Amino acid sequence: MANEELLNSNILRARIAELEYGKDGSINEEKIKRIYFEETGKIFEGEVNVFHSKDLPELKKERDSGFDGSVIHFYEPEKGINQSYTITRGSESGKQEDSGVPLDWIYNGFGIFEGKLTNQYKDAYEFDRLVTKKIENEVEKFNKANNITEKISLEKRGIGHSLGGNHIQLLQIMTGSFTKVYAINDAPPTVYQLLLIDQDFADIATEHFGKDFSDNNQLYSIPPAELKAFAEKYYRERGQNIHHLTSEEDMLFAISKLRGFIDLGTREIYDTDPEFKGIGDIIGRISDEDLRAVQIFMAQFASAYEEGGLDGLIRAMTGYDKDFDVLLDDIAGEWKKFLENPKWIKIEGAYTPFPLVVGGPGLPLYVPNVPHELFGLLGELAGRLGEMAVKIKTLLEELPAALRIVKAALSGVGAEILKEVLAIHQHLINIAKAIGDIAGTALSGSWGINPAKVAAVAASLMNVGKTIEVEWQGIKDKVQNIKDIAGDFIDSLGKSIHAHGATTLASGIAMKEKLNRRYLGNDMILIKETRSGGKTEKIEVNLSSAVRIYQIGIEKYEEQKDVVRRLQAMYGTDYLDDFRRRTQNLLNSISYMEGNPQAYRHLVPNDNVKITGINVHEDIRPLDSSFSETFEEMFHYFQQEFEEGTKLLSKIRSSIEEMFSEEKKIAAVFDYRP
Repeated sequence: MANEELLNSNILRARIAELEYGKDGSINEEKIKRIYFEETGKIFEGEVNVFHSKDLPELKKERDSGFDGSVIHFYEPEKGINQSYTITRGSESGKQEDSGVPLDWIYNGFGIFEGKLTNQYKDAYEFDRLVTKKIENEVEKFNKANNITEKISLEKRGIGHSLGGNHIQLLQIMTGSFTKVYAINDAPPTVYQLLLIDQDFADIATEHFGKDFSDNNQLYSIPPAELKAFAEKYYRERGQNIHHLTSEEDMLFAISKLRGFIDLGTREIYDTDPEFKGIGDIIGRISDEDLRAVQIFMAQFASAYEEGGLDGLIRAMTGYDKDFDVLLDDIAGEWKKFLENPKWIKIEGAYTPFPLVVGGPGLPLYVPNVPHELFGLLGELAGRLGEMAVKIKTLLEELPAALRIVKAALSGVGAEILKEVLAIHQHLINIAKAIGDIAGTALSGSWGINPAKVAAVAASLMNVGKTIEVEWQGIKDKVQNIKDIAGDFIDSLGKSIHAHGATTLASGIAMKEKLNRRYLGNDMILIKETRSGGKTEKIEVNLSSAVRIYQIGIEKYEEQKDVVRRLQAMYGTDYLDDFRRRTQNLLNSISYMEGNPQAYRHLVPNDNVKITGINVHEDIRPLDSSFSETFEEMFHYFQQEFEEGTKLLSKIRSSIEEMFSEEKKIAAVFDYRP
C-alpha cells in the first residue's frame, strides 16, 4: 500500500526515539536504516533526510529553552512513500555548560505541572513548522531534478519520549497536523498548560468555572477531578490519534495521577520489570492540598527560572546565588588589605579616657578610615542580607507543606531521611536568625557616617556572611546524606527512572511479544535459554555490537590486504623486476660489445694494436636468497594473519547464527551495510 507507515512497530518507534539522545553521536541516516533493517529485515532504498533543531538558525536564541528534536523524512516516490516523523526529545540530566541551567528537567515542573512556561512548546511548534516547509521545498526540487510529475502528499507522524511526549501531544492537540502521534513514557499535558497555551480553551473554562485564571489561588483551587474531566471532554476528539506506549513502572506514569494531568487517546502498558511495581504507592500518599500549596508558592518563580535558569530560581527563592560567595571573597580580600595597612583619622571632639598628664584631657581618639571599596562592598552585603532575610522568611512559612509531602512520600522508608530534611529546615532557620541578629543596625544604614561603627558592623556582616556560607554547605551535605541513606526509596526511584527509558520500554515490548531479546542503548541483545545440569541458564549476545565488530573487522582486514597487495606489487616492481631489467641491460651490453669489438678501439691506448674480437666472461649472481626470503616471509605472515583473523570473525558470526538459528534474518543483518 502506498505511503504505508514505515516505522510500523512499537519497538521500532521506541528505538528510533532513543536515537534522539545521541549517546553515540547524532541521529543520522545510517543508524535509522540499520535499526529499520534489524527490526523489519527490509532495506529502505529511498531518500532519508534528518533535520536537527540545533542546526536551524531560526531557533537560536540568547537563552536556550532546552528544546531538542529531529525530523526524519523518508521519500521513495517510486513506491509512493513521502512521510516524516517529528521526534521530540525528553528531559536530560546535567547542565548547560557554564550556565548553571539544567537542560530541561525543571521545565517539567514550571512548564507542565505549574503551567507557567511555554518556551519549549513554542520552539517545538516552530521547529515542526519550519522543517515541514523545508521538506516540501526539497521534495519539489527533487521531483523537478528527476522529472517526477506525480505529487505524493506528505504524511506526518510524531514520536515523543518523556518531556518530548508532552511536546508532541501538545502539537497534535493544537495543530492536528499528524496522522498519528506516539507518546513514549510521556509527561502528559496538564490543564494548567493548556489554559496558558490555548486561549479558546481558557475562555470556555473561565466561563464554565467562573474563575480568574490569572489568580493562582483561584486557578489551583478548582477541584482537580472536575478540571480533568472538563479538559478531557473538550480535547477528546483532538486527542483521538494519540497513542501512549507506557512502562508500568515508569515514574511519570505514577506522577500522572497527580492534580492537573489529563489522559487523551489510547494506551498500551508494558511490564518492564516483573519484580517491581513502580512508585505509585509513594505518589498516592501525597496530599493534594499540600501539592496545591506548593503549586501556588512555586508559580511565582517561573519567570525567574525562565530568565536565570537554576541560579535565578534559587536566587528568587532564597536570595542566595554564586555571586554571594564571590561577594564574601571580595570583602575578605579588601578587609585583609585594610587590616594590614590601616589609615587612621582623628575624630574631632572625641577623646580617649586616658590623659597624657594627670588631670589633663584624654588623648585624641583615632579610628581606622574604612576605604571606599570596602565600604561599598559592605553596603552591597547589607542589601543582599536584607533580600535574603525576606525571602527565607517567606520560604520558611511555606515549607511545612513541602515537609508534609516529603514525610508522606518517605513514610515507608524510615525516619532517617526525614531527619535530614528537618535538618535542612533548621539550616534555613539558622540563616534567618543570623541575619536577624544584625538587622537592627546593619540593614538600617545608620552606621554609615560613623567610622567606628563601620568597623564594628563590618566585622558583624562578615561573620554573618561566613555563617550563611557554612549553613549553605550544611544544606548541601544533608542533601548528600539523603542520597546515601535513602536505601529502598532511592532504589525504587532508580528502578522507576530506568523503566522510564525508551529502550527499557522496547525491552518490555519484546518480552511481552516473546521475542527473546532486549535492548541496551541503540543495541539489540539476543537472549537464549539453555538447560544444563537441571538448571536454566541465560546466554545474551549483543547482536548489534557483534555485527559492528564483524563488519569493521572485515573492512579493516580488506584494507590491510589491499596495503599488502600494493607492497607486493611494489616489491615486484622495485626489486625483482628492477634486478631482472638491470641484468638484461648488462647482458645486452656484453652482447653488443662482443659483436662490435671495433667500437671499443678507443679504449686501447696503443695505435698499432688491432682489436679483432672481445670475449666477456660474465658472472652475474642472483639476488641474495635472504633478501627475497625476508619479503616472502613478511608477506606470508600478513597473509596468515588475515586468514586467521577473518576465520575468527567468521567463526564468531557462524556461532551466533547457529545459536540463534530461529532468527532467520541474522545472516542478512551481518551482511547489511546501509
